[in-house]
Amino acid sequence: MKYFSIILTVMVTALIGRATEPQTGWFYDQSTQQSFYLFDEITIDGEVVVGDGSGTDGECYDSGTCDVVGAFRRGVCENPTYQQSQGLCEMFSVWNTDEEICVGWRYADSNGWTTVVLMGSEESEGDNTFTYMNPGEIPYLKIYDSSNGSILDLNPGSELPGWESIAFETIAGTSTACNGGDELDDCGICSGSFGGHEANSDMDCAGTCFGGLEEDIMKAKGERFSIGSFDTDDVELHEKGINRVGNLMIKNESYMNFEDSILPILNELYKKKKRWPVSEFFR
Repeated sequence: MKYFSIILTVMVTALIGRATEPQTGWFYDQSTQQSFYLFDEITIDGEVVVGDGSGTDGECYDSGTCDVVGAFRRGVCENPTYQQSQGLCEMFSVWNTDEEICVGWRYADSNGWTTVVLMGSEESEGDNTFTYMNPGEIPYLKIYDSSNGSILDLNPGSELPGWESIAFETIAGTSTACNGGDELDDCGICSGSFGGHEANSDMDCAGTCFGGLEEDIMKAKGERFSIGSFDTDDVELHEKGINRVGNLMIKNESYMNFEDSILPILNELYKKKKRWPVSEFFR
């Protein structure tokens, strides 16, 4: 019910003329052709975004203290007859990508599920909505970081689906942006001189992000893991007898083999001494 209310609010707001965001200058005009991206979680430099998820009707609009998520596209055909098809335009005319076209924006929601509308193409040549989203197109995303006054590329937590009218698409996982030229490492952390985080420093020798000692021991004993996605469905994996540790996929058999090899060692240690300090245990 919560998400239905959010979407309904966005739809109503989107039907009211032009929506201009004062901090960024981003704007879009109302179109009857609309699609929606629902972002599971968004962070900037590892911190959860600031905002209430509103549009022109909320406190963020006047305060100027909220982060803003925007969706954009490029592509205008010199011959408007082929505006709805890049392929045909490139065949019979010229597809110009110089202009950045905002097709939707929304203030970020600190509680998750930031919902951004994406306006689709309609009307005729000369109307702003004529160069909005075409079916199958994938927009690119930006976010305005209110704390730094910077506009950053937003890396989606999962693959963005192509645009289609009246679609409600969940963007699972954590969508992330980095300041100061920092880049996402293989563990999805902003790394570089701005934040001071060393790339892949959260990855252990088994190639696991945020993994534990047991995975290192299993790897050393010859167990084979596979690299997957942070956003893989854990329930589906469980049904297949697979466990997910960050982005590492480990079969149940590997943990069973680990227990079979480590329990005798622990039993021998317990016979010698009931309590072991960590520093002494790993000597």
